[in-house]
Amino acid sequence: MFIYVGKRFDAAKVGGFVVGVVCDKCRCEYYYELTRRGTGAGEAPYGIGTTRAAESAQAQAERDLKIRLASEADLVPCPKCHWINDELIQGYRLGQYRGCSVLAFVVGLLGTIAALLCALYLWIGTPRDHGAIPYFLLGGPTLFAMLAGAIILLRNGLRRLIRPNRNFPQPPAVPAGSARALLLDSHGQLGLADPLDVSDGVDFAVDRFRLPSLCCGCLQAPDQGYAYKLPLSQTSHLEIPRCGKCARQAKREYLLVLLLFTVCGWVVGGGLMFLFDWLGWLTLEILVGFGMLTNLIFAFMFAGSDTAPVELVGGDRPAGVVRLRFRNSDYARVVAKQIADSCATSAPMDAENSAIAQPNALSGSRYLRKDL
Repeated sequence: MFIYVGKRFDAAKVGGFVVGVVCDKCRCEYYYELTRRGTGAGEAPYGIGTTRAAESAQAQAERDLKIRLASEADLVPCPKCHWINDELIQGYRLGQYRGCSVLAFVVGLLGTIAALLCALYLWIGTPRDHGAIPYFLLGGPTLFAMLAGAIILLRNGLRRLIRPNRNFPQPPAVPAGSARALLLDSHGQLGLADPLDVSDGVDFAVDRFRLPSLCCGCLQAPDQGYAYKLPLSQTSHLEIPRCGKCARQAKREYLLVLLLFTVCGWVVGGGLMFLFDWLGWLTLEILVGFGMLTNLIFAFMFAGSDTAPVELVGGDRPAGVVRLRFRNSDYARVVAKQIADSCATSAPMDAENSAIAQPNALSGSRYLRKDL
């Protein structure tokens, strides 16, 4: 009996730079910070070559990061007219459905190998089965090649459906966590075009800033021991200030939502029991029991997300920077104003050391700023 044991190494690397853009509609010059995460993996069979596997994973992560930064872009509307240049749209499309290429390759390769193995098995078998060999030898690879091509066509079709300018001149709907437009001020310092815009959340540097010492619900003084702990990873969390009154109110809302969701699930389950009473009772009880357990799990998940004072918005961002979407927009504006004031009082960016040039006539021109 063959037993394979290997040690897998996973690596990730985050990087980015500032992209300069000239709007094709109004010629507004703005910037945004493009950040991406590259990933890689290495395998050490039977624990042999662990150092090489770890180095290979790191090299793959760096290579993946370079490819993504060189080819992809973000959907960042012009801060004045809300237009998104075609170059940004094309770059964003390249970053979507990246797994389809790997899936198409795996389906085509493994399917072809399986078909050829079947043809070989028929060839070494009885002569009466030789008539089916051409079907596996020629038809099998053709079929799986067509499936791989269909996956690629589906990926390209889904990418073409990304048309953020369809409702122009209305502001486009961009994905949650997208980068934001930056403008240069009179001191040559980059800042958010609209620092108090909290519709898509607030970018918060965990290691650099502190949240205002105000309750995230009522903007009053917070109480010790009632902070909401927002998980950032498996080993870290961010404490959101909260007073005892708001914490108790949130707990009551949580229990109410949990009760309503659970009762609705049980009512639906009871109705299905009468509807499908023709099933055997054992089968019906198993299905209902599984459905009630699933409903209870979803009830806890929905109640927790619906009553949480803050949501962690996804997206590729530098390590240590999270985007927080608060339920209380007033508290979100307080956080955004504190961050803007803190950035304004810091030393202006030196144009020579920042390595940011003015955008030229080419839209989407990229200028290296720093490694993140």
